[in-house]
Amino acid sequence: MSEQPPVFERVDRRIEQEDKFTEKQKKRFKEFFREYYAELQFETNDIRLDRFSAENFRTIDETDIDFNRTDTILYGRNSKGKTSLVKALLYNIAGLPKNPSAFDMTNLVNKKKSALSTTGYWTIDDSPATLERALRQSGQGSSLSGDEEPYLSDGHTTEATISGKFTDPSDVLETFGLQSLKQRGHDPYSVLSLFFLMSEDFTRFLGEKHSELMDLLFGVNITTVISAIENKIDELELEDEEDEAAQELRRYESEQEILGVDLQSIQTELQEKLDELKEKEDELENLKSALDGENQLDKLRDQRNELRGRLADLKTKRSRVVEELASVRRTIERYQDTELVSDMSGIADELRGFMTIPDRCPICTNEVDTSQREAMLHDHACPLCQKEMPDDRYRTEVEYAQSENATDTDGVQHEETLEDLRKQEQELVGRQRRLNNQIENLEARIEELSRDIQQNDLSDLADERDNLQREVRSLRDNTVELRVKEDTLKQQLARVTYERKANAHLVDIAKAKDNQRQAFRRLKAIIAKTRQSHRERIKSKIGDEMQQLFSNFTEGTLRDAHSVEFKSGGSYHFEIITSSERLDSSVADESTAEINLHALLFHTAVLKLLSQSINTLPLRLFVVDSPFANEVDERNAKDIADFISALPKILPDYQIILASAETGDFDPGRYSGRYNLVEFE
Repeated sequence: MSEQPPVFERVDRRIEQEDKFTEKQKKRFKEFFREYYAELQFETNDIRLDRFSAENFRTIDETDIDFNRTDTILYGRNSKGKTSLVKALLYNIAGLPKNPSAFDMTNLVNKKKSALSTTGYWTIDDSPATLERALRQSGQGSSLSGDEEPYLSDGHTTEATISGKFTDPSDVLETFGLQSLKQRGHDPYSVLSLFFLMSEDFTRFLGEKHSELMDLLFGVNITTVISAIENKIDELELEDEEDEAAQELRRYESEQEILGVDLQSIQTELQEKLDELKEKEDELENLKSALDGENQLDKLRDQRNELRGRLADLKTKRSRVVEELASVRRTIERYQDTELVSDMSGIADELRGFMTIPDRCPICTNEVDTSQREAMLHDHACPLCQKEMPDDRYRTEVEYAQSENATDTDGVQHEETLEDLRKQEQELVGRQRRLNNQIENLEARIEELSRDIQQNDLSDLADERDNLQREVRSLRDNTVELRVKEDTLKQQLARVTYERKANAHLVDIAKAKDNQRQAFRRLKAIIAKTRQSHRERIKSKIGDEMQQLFSNFTEGTLRDAHSVEFKSGGSYHFEIITSSERLDSSVADESTAEINLHALLFHTAVLKLLSQSINTLPLRLFVVDSPFANEVDERNAKDIADFISALPKILPDYQIILASAETGDFDPGRYSGRYNLVEFE
């Protein structure tokens, strides 16, 4: 099992010290760090240039130069194609950049031609290889093609071999160590700007935009973890609906409450209407039953006649009971007072006269004949006025005859008979009372029917029926409307309830996302702090290397430079401290060679440190275009020339290629012992 990098332990310790992390988060973040901490792996170790040819590349018609993997200076008059050759070399390696204008890689095809070609003869890990890459242009300023059709072959071929078979561009980039960096978001031209110091922008590689690339080149793979964390934070950014979920949840909760109250009110009102409707329907049904049939009036009369018959029967029964009760009471009186026996004949005559049925009705005072008197006795009511006679107003000869017989009762049975008679009296009184109640009820019902009959029709009942029917229809319409409202409210409530639950779920998701986002931000701060400490160490090493290079500067701006201070933060800008001033790389004076000096020092120090790394980019080139670009700064010319002379010694592991105009500051003979000199004509 391979030993894990020391940074793992440092990051684990800082994660454990974060008290806002849960144990689950701590475990997850440790795994996350290891997952995205991927060290760069290069399939090749050493790439150098043997020979290079180009045709129709900008100002170059045709050129073929032997470099022999040695340090080389290309020199000649201005506008002869030295810079074009350097650009052709870049194009041969990486094709066109994503943004050609940013790297001055536009208008590459010679104006008089429609296509260009480049051929690089390389030595890759001590094995020869040929890389061919062409570019075709369809019309002036039209579309370009061919840059994604390189051909990488083994050996050094002397003739063009590009045909229908091409090498995958990513395989070419992988060979030159650029593909893995491209996959991490770094344009191959940005990476190559470390190895190609171009006159149009000496400070291209300085500053913050290449800080992450510097991290990777020096093995600080924490940057990839931070990039993964930033991607994760972006992924956890709330969607619009999640961001608005809390507000929407409050709105739907309020709406749900209102709808619930409205629904309860409608349901209560509906139930009341249903109860009222049931009551009215029952009442209407009773009326309809009362109004059923065409002979309703006859039915009422028949009903009254039936009741009258029953009433007559009851009255007959009551008369008999009254007669029997009167007889019993007289007998009891005779048993109670035996002294009355002697006077019974006189009393009988008096009673006979009293009990005799009168010749006139005691109510209407009209005379009655014998048959009418018999009817009065039978019906207990006057046949003329139909009024009932009082019990105390009518008499009968039968009672008198019975009372006569009572006087002959045997005295021996006196006591026993008297007791039986009293029991009989009580029974008869109860029967009389019950009959009276029944008679009263029947008379009341007969009176009610008589009133209904007197109306001669059922118009009031019909009107009442019609009114009830209208009320029932209205109530039914009301219940239908209320049910529609109830259904509508139920549907609205169901929808609002669903939306409330959905937004509650979104709120939970948003809270979980926010918690994760905050946790990842804290993790990012931990990792960024670790990365910054790494960067500070890298800056310190680069600064130390730059300070060691000050000895090469004896006459110009840096003659008394003594230290380098890098700026804080992610930037790799720095200040060179001299005895009289601080030279800031971010605001270098372009009117002097100061900008050239900053770039030469920084790139040389970085490449020297990278050459000491076991796992680093395989390209072993350091190409400097026009180191004497600023001709007016004569006091720094000698220092630049001295530094160029020392470069092969400073960077023994790199193949140095310089392209310089043949000016007064440039003396080819000065470099003859250290460089392969090629005059570019």
